[in-house]
Amino acid sequence: MLNESFIPVAHGPPYSPDLNPCDFYLWRSLKDTVYRVGIDTVDDLEMAIRQRIEAIPYATLQAACVEFEKRLQNVIVARGSHFDNLIY
Repeated sequence: MLNESFIPVAHGPPYSPDLNPCDFYLWRSLKDTVYRVGIDTVDDLEMAIRQRIEAIPYATLQAACVEFEKRLQNVIVARGSHFDNLIY
């Protein structure tokens, strides 16, 4: 009954940083710029992160989306298996 009523679940790896735009783009970008300034408190860290996210150009976000599509294509070609040809 449940299988007839719901969309089937697509099983994937429990954690795949190569397919998570925050992992393959955002955190690396934030780390590289946020920690250039003095961070003394959690509030300082939060403010620096917010400022950096707000400063990301739209074209850069578009490029991250294109990169994500390429990564998804790699997964399809590899039929879900591990692949080494990551694009950064």
